[in-house]
Amino acid sequence: MDFETVADELYGLALEEFTGARNDRAKRARAEGDRELATQIQSLRKPTVAAWLTNQLVRASRNELDALLQLGGELREVMADLSGDELRELTKQRHRLVFALVQQARSLGHTRGHPMSEDVASVVRETLEATLSDSASADAVASGRLTDALRVSGFGGGARAQPSAKPAARGRTSGSASGAGAGGAGGTVTSIDAKRQQREAREQREHAQRVLDAATKAVERAKAVTEQAESRLHTAQNQREAASAAVQRLRTALDEAVTELEVEDHQIELVTQEKDAAEAELHEVNRRLAEAEAVLKSLST
Repeated sequence: MDFETVADELYGLALEEFTGARNDRAKRARAEGDRELATQIQSLRKPTVAAWLTNQLVRASRNELDALLQLGGELREVMADLSGDELRELTKQRHRLVFALVQQARSLGHTRGHPMSEDVASVVRETLEATLSDSASADAVASGRLTDALRVSGFGGGARAQPSAKPAARGRTSGSASGAGAGGAGGTVTSIDAKRQQREAREQREHAQRVLDAATKAVERAKAVTEQAESRLHTAQNQREAASAAVQRLRTALDEAVTELEVEDHQIELVTQEKDAAEAELHEVNRRLAEAEAVLKSLST
């Protein structure tokens, strides 16, 4: 038994099982003579509902979550170099991916006995958004061992300065040309500056192309994963509608059974009343019969 294995196991359990299982593993480690491991295990905190749902999401929807984490890393790298349109497109894909993951977390919570309130959904959403802001948050979520929610703190990687061309040093060129005389040195300096400008412009174009390629790949990947998530969400919604229809049919059958039971109860009440009346009438007939027998007996003597 080692700490990493135990921690992964505990944070994958049902929320209500965490404390008992943690105490049991700590007790077992202590019984095996490993007090340090027992202390480590005992120190593990029970997650909040939002953190627990996020941990379950890591285990149940790893592909979609990995896509979000990768998108966050790419955004942090190229944020300063993106055009407005590119940034808006990536932001839109980010929102779609986060929304799909929150819906999957909602479905997980429903099936595992912890329906997600809107407040909890908001916290889960903010936790997922935090993975885009810095690598530490992304690593924390990816571990699947969150104990509390994360908050968005901005893009922690910082904005990279966009490379810019150096000035052409016109003054120096002009001065060199005028001081060079008829030897033609001014023409040589101008030629060197022109080549340097061309090289720097080429480097800028190549850098911009790399940024565009990275952004395009990120958008395509996010679209593909989002479509998968939306497909799974659509399937889950269909299953929920089918389950809801089944529940409605059962409720209708129950209502009909209750109505039938009430009718039978009423029928039993009527029959009981008839039985009581018949017994009363029989009692009266027996009484009269006894009286008649007594009169007859007295007349006979």
